Amino acid sequence: MIGLKLRSVALFSVLVMVVCSGCAEKEVAPRGPFPEAPVIVLGLDTFRGDHLHAGGMKNIRTPHLDDLAADGVRFARCQSTAPWTAPAFASLLTGLTPYRHGYVGGRYLRLREEATTLAEYLQSDDYATGAVVSIDWLTVDYGMGQGFEQHSFLRTNKRKNGHLITDRGLEFAEANVDHPFLLFMHYFDAHAPYTPPRAFDRMYYEGDPMKPGELLVDFLKSSQNRVLNEANRTRMYDWLDGVTDPEFPVRQYAAGISGVDFEVGRVIAGLKAAGLYDQALIIAVGDHGEHLGEHDLYYTHALPWQEAVHVPLIIKWPEGRFAGEVVEIGRNVDDVAIGQRCSGEGHLIGKHSRQSRAGKFHLDPETRGIGVNEPGAFAEYLALPAFNVVPLPDEISDDIGAILDPLGNAV
Repeated sequence: MIGLKLRSVALFSVLVMVVCSGCAEKEVAPRGPFPEAPVIVLGLDTFRGDHLHAGGMKNIRTPHLDDLAADGVRFARCQSTAPWTAPAFASLLTGLTPYRHGYVGGRYLRLREEATTLAEYLQSDDYATGAVVSIDWLTVDYGMGQGFEQHSFLRTNKRKNGHLITDRGLEFAEANVDHPFLLFMHYFDAHAPYTPPRAFDRMYYEGDPMKPGELLVDFLKSSQNRVLNEANRTRMYDWLDGVTDPEFPVRQYAAGISGVDFEVGRVIAGLKAAGLYDQALIIAVGDHGEHLGEHDLYYTHALPWQEAVHVPLIIKWPEGRFAGEVVEIGRNVDDVAIGQRCSGEGHLIGKHSRQSRAGKFHLDPETRGIGVNEPGAFAEYLALPAFNVVPLPDEISDDIGAILDPLGNAV
């Protein structure tokens, strides 16, 4: 199986097309395959893409996200648009790059009003819209409340309030059980300082973080730490006072990941109890990752290296569609490389008919068309059998390749 990334269409568009029946008063109102499906977006702040158990990190426990991935699609190579919260979530909610939506930091600390959010699209289609966030960058004051009828900012315990985010979010879901809704829930608990909930504290660490040795803070405030500057020299690492073991913060970060996973499990259990889980479109996605010593950067997310922009993305489709698929190249695919330009054949043949077993694929009565019998006409990613993927020669441009298809049904 091969995952093809399609050009020009963002995840945002996929979400709109899946649920909208007449969004944004367009002249031609598209109708998604799951109109009125509840949409739940779980924003996982500071969550590295390589820290999912299902993604191969076997020494970290994320059972609830793993279960969600088994019920849906896990995108193994999702890249954020920015290494920090504001522009990344603004891109998620608008489908625009940071340059286009304008919320990039510095003097530009507000989402442009002319940017249309997912909440505004769904609100125009009679969806109830709610958000529960734990950081000010995502609040109404910064333009991130556009389209949300209910927008709650819960800032308690230094923003480490995942249990309250879950409680408030499930209250909104239960209040709208008989009405289509969009719910955005933002979890900050994995962010520095790495202080996981009590039940997860030191779950991966058994040593003495303050054993005799060089103070970690002295190293972090030296020139060997590339992220340090005068603005954060006196406050950024105060939470590590007295710590000498560099493994301690790394393992505490992992414990915070497991703490966030626990809240995801609570959300799933609540949706199931309300009878909403099976019909819901659920998206669990990170905004950015974290530097844990790579590239001489420590316990923050400053530069767009892979550890800071590779994030988890799991989509659980309504009715169990595409359950358990992973967007990456299968181990038995040896004639196509990741990143290679390819065209995708949009006709998916069956496996059981006499014609297909005889190699007469063009006569197979089980053939299904992407965008006809199978969703995917407006998808950003598609999982295709290797048989359906044809490499593009260098002389064919991206624009021509985007409309080229071996049987005239472009993917």
